[in-house]
Amino acid sequence: EGDTLEYNKYEETYRLFLTDEEPDKSNIRMDFLNSVDTIFWENGVEIKHKIRKFAANSEKIDLTVLIEKKGQQQLIAFDYEVLLTCFTHKGEERCSISFDEREFQKSNKYQLHYTLDVAEVTDVLGKLQVEPKSFSFRLGGKEVTAYGQGVQTIEISNVNVEAQVAQKYYKTAMEEIIKNTYQQSIYLAKIGLIKVNDFYLIDEVENIPFQQYVSNGPLIMAMNQIALEQVRNLKADFQVLQNEKIGQNFFEGTSRSFNENVTTGLACINLGIGGKKGQKFYSEEISHGLGLGNVFICLGQEYAQEGKKTVYGEAGIFEDRENEAIVQLAARLDKRKGIFVIGARLMETTDCQEIKIHWMAVKDARIEHTEQEKRKLFVEPNMTTVQVRESIYLKAEFKNVPDKRVRWAVKEENGTIDENGRYTAPNIPGVYEVFVQSIPYPELKASAFLVVQESVKRSTKVDDAH
Repeated sequence: EGDTLEYNKYEETYRLFLTDEEPDKSNIRMDFLNSVDTIFWENGVEIKHKIRKFAANSEKIDLTVLIEKKGQQQLIAFDYEVLLTCFTHKGEERCSISFDEREFQKSNKYQLHYTLDVAEVTDVLGKLQVEPKSFSFRLGGKEVTAYGQGVQTIEISNVNVEAQVAQKYYKTAMEEIIKNTYQQSIYLAKIGLIKVNDFYLIDEVENIPFQQYVSNGPLIMAMNQIALEQVRNLKADFQVLQNEKIGQNFFEGTSRSFNENVTTGLACINLGIGGKKGQKFYSEEISHGLGLGNVFICLGQEYAQEGKKTVYGEAGIFEDRENEAIVQLAARLDKRKGIFVIGARLMETTDCQEIKIHWMAVKDARIEHTEQEKRKLFVEPNMTTVQVRESIYLKAEFKNVPDKRVRWAVKEENGTIDENGRYTAPNIPGVYEVFVQSIPYPELKASAFLVVQESVKRSTKVDDAH
């Protein structure tokens, strides 16, 4: 018996089948970067929210609304509000989502993009929550009773997103990563059908709809090499900008010598499925990085194959721009905030999905703008009343300070305050002072006073009954 060998045998096979049910996203793959949640799925329409699971404080993050019609032939429209915690959209703690299919070229899939500003907080969970009562859905122009809901949380930290994703991956047990791969189906295609009388016609076929690709060593190595080359090119371009006196070259022909600060960038304006002649599109707010005051902005539209050409000035002069959007460009500068917005107007109808715009901002560093004030820091509110052991958030407000990192402090036994400005009053009533100091500019300091009162206890008077 000791010399007897026993062999195990395995039979590998496959089964090809059709199904009308989408897989549970957790059974497809563990996505360490993005959170994709369905907030509405009725009447043959599915609406999803896609956003990163991680964010660095004070950065911008993109919220994508994914809309897909599954067999629904009537035009749809909807509106709803998303309540934001630790995020803002255009200065508001809410984001209004609106879609009307009549404004888009007919399709089964649409995308809406919204840019959110991340608050200056650290190690907290930001939240996006659909407000159910605000949800309005129209089918074929008629109001339909519908209900949308969904909550997504995003981890906010003071480290970059790449580091957060890597940290999350390394902390996740391998059993958790691979537990759903056993007997997992591979979805080869997604087939859209249209019913015509007693028959079904194939409307579209989407290959590998859930991106169940397998990465291998050579592919990963090639992608890493591309990333390294991009980093080297960025460093080289930056060195060229430093070595060449771009400001003087740009103003060549004038008798005046300039000492400019120069920044450049690339902006993409999403046209959706294209647009009509005369239609206007706008970029999100762009920070030029040159501080406050007057800045000259030059715009050029990238075109031709692989973006090898850029046109500056009048859009219609060059005629070699086949299959490209012909646009007029303009920039609106906000001198008080150090930002600008690019506007584009279509000169003819196009089905292009986006336009790429190279911009350059130039500022004469020697000019002292009269409207620019000195750097200031103060606390909001600068005086308030709280009860013992009650907590309140204080906010550091700045003027002309681009880097808004601060350090909070209180004297011993005056309560406590964390790095996000959350102050908790002590047990003893009194008047206490809270201090804040700018980290990049230590000379900037401010304080606020808090009047701590004893908790008010309500008493009920009882009359004696005779």
